[in-house]
Amino acid sequence: MVSSIIVAAGSGKRMGKSINKVFLDLGGYPVLFHSIKAFQDHPQVDEIILVLKEEEMDGYSKEFASFMFDKVKRVTPGGAERMDSVNRGLQCLDPQSEIVLIHDGARPFVSQEIISKGIEGARRWGAACPGVEPKDTIKGVDREGMIQKELKRDQLRALQTPQAFQSERLRELMDEARKAGLQYTDDTSLFYAAGQKVWVYPGSYRNFKITTEEDLQLGRIRIRDTEGVNNQG
Repeated sequence: MVSSIIVAAGSGKRMGKSINKVFLDLGGYPVLFHSIKAFQDHPQVDEIILVLKEEEMDGYSKEFASFMFDKVKRVTPGGAERMDSVNRGLQCLDPQSEIVLIHDGARPFVSQEIISKGIEGARRWGAACPGVEPKDTIKGVDREGMIQKELKRDQLRALQTPQAFQSERLRELMDEARKAGLQYTDDTSLFYAAGQKVWVYPGSYRNFKITTEEDLQLGRIRIRDTEGVNNQG
């Protein structure tokens, strides 16, 4: 059984809006609609667990009721930190879940191929996530901003989501980290810190996270361009 946890309980302060960025309009639908739909439409995904801020759960129920996302089995409130929110999602998984994909609710352009590769990679390696090579030259600097280290761009990856894992192993590592009082902002860090392999496969620059107003505008342009191509076809 394959599960997906979509995390959308962040504050989104960098967007500068009065509402959570995942509820902003993107092509006539909320940003979160597109993120959920990608997993709803994937034939291998059996259930979706949605993690929201507690005060936004009623609004979600009202706004999304007509979308018929029947794979959304539970909506649960998030925690203080991202790892806490992911852990709450893990507690809601079906006991038969073998693979779980953790996805940012603010990444509305994830492809079916990226989801499939994540499932495949988690089955083989235990943990997998998409990543892209940085477009800019990256340097290591000290606290004063002085260059201290040359980094080879072809050996670097900007990690994306969904990050896919064998469900039971992720639960075990999450429990160990929480008992030790550790906090990770990236779920693959749980596996890496435990000395386990994480397969990074090719992601897509299209699979960007909507964080700023500029990201939102880019997303709206992308939606319009896609609709234009479809209408021509």
